[in-house]
Amino acid sequence: MEQNVRTFGVIFATLALIASVLVMPNVSATDGDIQTSITGDDGLTSYASSFGHATFTAAISSASGDGHTNVIVSASFPDGSGWAADAATISDCSGAGTTGSNNTGDLAAGATNTVCISVSVEASGSEIGDDVEMTVSVTTDEDTTGTSTNVAIKISDWRASSDDPVQSYAEGDTNTYTISIENIKLDVNGDGVAIDDPTYLTLSNADEGWNIDSDNSAWDKLELTATINYIAAGGTFDLELDIQLVGGIIPASSYINSNSNIVFSVNDDAGVYSLVTLEAEVADNFALNSVGSGNEYVDNGCGDDTATLGWTPSIHNFGNTLDSFEVTFDTSDADAAGWSIDGANGFNTGNLLPKFEEGSHSFNVGLHVPGGLAAGTSHGFSMTITSDNDPTWTTQTQTFSATVNQCYGLTLAADKTTDSANPGSSIDYTMTVTNTGNGEDTIDYQTMGAAEWAPTLSESSSTVASGDSAQVVFSLTIPTDASANAQSGMAMVHAYSEA
Repeated sequence: MEQNVRTFGVIFATLALIASVLVMPNVSATDGDIQTSITGDDGLTSYASSFGHATFTAAISSASGDGHTNVIVSASFPDGSGWAADAATISDCSGAGTTGSNNTGDLAAGATNTVCISVSVEASGSEIGDDVEMTVSVTTDEDTTGTSTNVAIKISDWRASSDDPVQSYAEGDTNTYTISIENIKLDVNGDGVAIDDPTYLTLSNADEGWNIDSDNSAWDKLELTATINYIAAGGTFDLELDIQLVGGIIPASSYINSNSNIVFSVNDDAGVYSLVTLEAEVADNFALNSVGSGNEYVDNGCGDDTATLGWTPSIHNFGNTLDSFEVTFDTSDADAAGWSIDGANGFNTGNLLPKFEEGSHSFNVGLHVPGGLAAGTSHGFSMTITSDNDPTWTTQTQTFSATVNQCYGLTLAADKTTDSANPGSSIDYTMTVTNTGNGEDTIDYQTMGAAEWAPTLSESSSTVASGDSAQVVFSLTIPTDASANAQSGMAMVHAYSEA
């Protein structure tokens, strides 16, 4: 019985071992270790004319740093594309290479192998404006899965680029960039051919925030486009652009955690299109703008009612990054005049978004103007706004005030309304005019009455201060042939304010 138990234990252990062997994966221990980085004329894209070659460079390395044997690089194209794998010649950049696939040798531990790929366009029959995707695969004995990278080949007679590094900007700065358009057009013999059809270079992203100009006659500043009508065989057209940062619209690099791109498109009438990106590092810029203040006029100078005024000022962050603003008020002028104020209490706006995101803060303030004040009386208060991030240079002061308009009023009184005298004699009436308005007034006089009684005034106008009076003499002369009890009839004096 004991022997049987031991035998059963051996059988069980054997079965367990067999099961363990069956579930072990049958793959390389270093699958996924190979790394491939491919570079074309523009990232993963390269350009070639109908009789030219598109070239790529591949850098092959090991993620673990281990060595690999038999590094095989191959190229393939989509079915039905008209392109064959043997259009691609693959080499170690020193020898002639082989078409379609190449065993580039071993990868030493810690090393990087460089592989060159040259793709002939002619056999595909592609025309200018066509493009195709090519897949570059890399495997080794140790990494049979390897890598696959898709690259693009564009058929074009030119390629555009810029070798300028990132350039630094503060608001108002100007830097010069150069965009080059290289003529890569070849004939069937591989000889260079001039390009005499126009190529266009145009600012692609929004032009706000950048002032772009060039001394080159090909550049049209209004259209933000350069038209290149001719490039010699094997030649290059270089366009120097003076680019200025303006308007505070472009965000600070610190705010967006990246540099800003100035993007130009390049195209021709054959349908070839590419982009050239210029990079700018934009420094923090602090600025502000405030609106909604000002002087208002009130019309309560001839009454006792208080006039109430209100403003809704807005503080706008005109910088290119976040900023907060301290707001203070000086109410001493209005306080001394006895005018009351609403809402003029200091505060901080907190962070406001930058100009390109329209960051702002609005609030209300008010002013109460007593009635019965002299024309031209003006008082108010001021508001000062200061950037927390740039308090020395970024500050503004706004004023809120009220001015009393002139109001007009007058009274006219006569020392008498009737009198008598002998024929040929004159009767004088003293007319008193009083300015009941709140400012100096020029008062004009006119008479009305029978002409034969010769109504006259001692003066035609008077300038009278507010609350003061002036006198003018109104005279009537009795006709010499007037009979007893003759009357002049109604005679009048009219007084007119300058209003």
